Amino acid sequence: MIGKTKLAEKVAAGKATMAGNAQVLAQLASTMDQWDPWFEMIPGTKTKLAEKPKTDLFLDDDPLVIEPPN
Repeated sequence: MIGKTKLAEKVAAGKATMAGNAQVLAQLASTMDQWDPWFEMIPGTKTKLAEKPKTDLFLDDDPLVIEPPN
């Protein structure tokens, strides 16, 4: 019941049973919404995506110089 197979398919395959009015469950399911499971519970707590590392060299970048130890 994690969204991979619909309940009607499970009932039709005999892997689940239902008792009572199935239309009530269908009506409830129609009101459900998709939501982000990583939502902010407290404002400002959602982590931001990591910045992409810089791959281009710019004129103000110092060249990498490796000097042998003395």
